[in-house]
Amino acid sequence: VAYLVSSRSLQTIDVSNPSAPKRLGGIQGESFAVAVALSGKFAYVAFSIEGLAVIDISNPVKPKCVGLC
Repeated sequence: VAYLVSSRSLQTIDVSNPSAPKRLGGIQGESFAVAVALSGKFAYVAFSIEGLAVIDISNPVKPKCVGLC
């Protein structure tokens, strides 16, 4: 699974077949997502207005925001 920030969201992508990547899920923010870092089952997404969002990515089909810093 690959994780990327795109405009106002974090997207999860199945890259098991590199010639045909498939979107699995995602989560929207209120402002622009500018960076992402991963650690264990969490993605840390920097948004331009909300700040740092902590996203539980244990289920890549349904990522869930568990906190804002």
